[in-house]
Amino acid sequence: MPFTSSPRSSATATRTWVSALGDDANPGSRTAPCKTFASAFSKTDLGGEINCIDSGGYGAITITKSLTIDGAGAHASILASGTTGIVINAPATHVVTLRNLSINGAGNGQNGIRYVSAAAVHIENCVIFGFSLKGIDANLTASGALFIANSVIHNCASDGIHVRTTSGAIPLSMENVRVEQCLTGVRVHSGARATMRGCAFVLNETGLLVEQSVSDNPQATCERCKFAENKSLGIRSGPGTPSVRLSQCVIANNATGLSTAGGGQIVSFKNNLLVGNVTQGAPTTSTDPI
Repeated sequence: MPFTSSPRSSATATRTWVSALGDDANPGSRTAPCKTFASAFSKTDLGGEINCIDSGGYGAITITKSLTIDGAGAHASILASGTTGIVINAPATHVVTLRNLSINGAGNGQNGIRYVSAAAVHIENCVIFGFSLKGIDANLTASGALFIANSVIHNCASDGIHVRTTSGAIPLSMENVRVEQCLTGVRVHSGARATMRGCAFVLNETGLLVEQSVSDNPQATCERCKFAENKSLGIRSGPGTPSVRLSQCVIANNATGLSTAGGGQIVSFKNNLLVGNVTQGAPTTSTDPI
């Protein structure tokens, strides 16, 4: 997605660096790196990238412009005790990418990633854990988009992933994402349209919850996903009139496999496995795949 450019400041660079042995008084170059992401951010061009020289804890950050943070080649950690690890509050045309990061709430951090505003956020190869609220909280007042791939979220006291907007729409795309030991694995709320492929939701209270509170019908389409060993519900659709579509999914060993509330719908493409749940539940509709 495009973003609005601006003239480069002589004090910034397209690529900056952080190091555990760096100094925030440095310019953020490869030979004079910063110590924290926040300091490197102020020295990075719009649309630029922050990289890590070595393993370290690089601190919480608020991102207010198009940017990539990539911790490849190091253990790039954010220890967010008592706070939120990353806040994204960028203009509506900007795109943010977070890649190869470990975000640790130490049991009392608030949210791992809080997405407030941006055209799109990409989260790739990240681990988020130990938060007292949500792992990823996308709670918007306008349209946006959230893409999550090859990532793990675990041990969050509220939702592993929560997506909603009060205006417009927010597509959520997830591939090869695992959410464990959270209150809800993923909560798809008003304005959200989720597509999940090859994901697993295990040992949560509820695996997937799709619900509505404003006049919009949230949806979730799941292909080759696993909902297992969840203490209360594998999947629930409702209240409101949301819909869940399932293809080649396993819903196993939950207290209740499938559940609806209000006008919620669960559509099965007749190729799912529903087994071993204390209460199996059933889809509201079964249909042949195209």
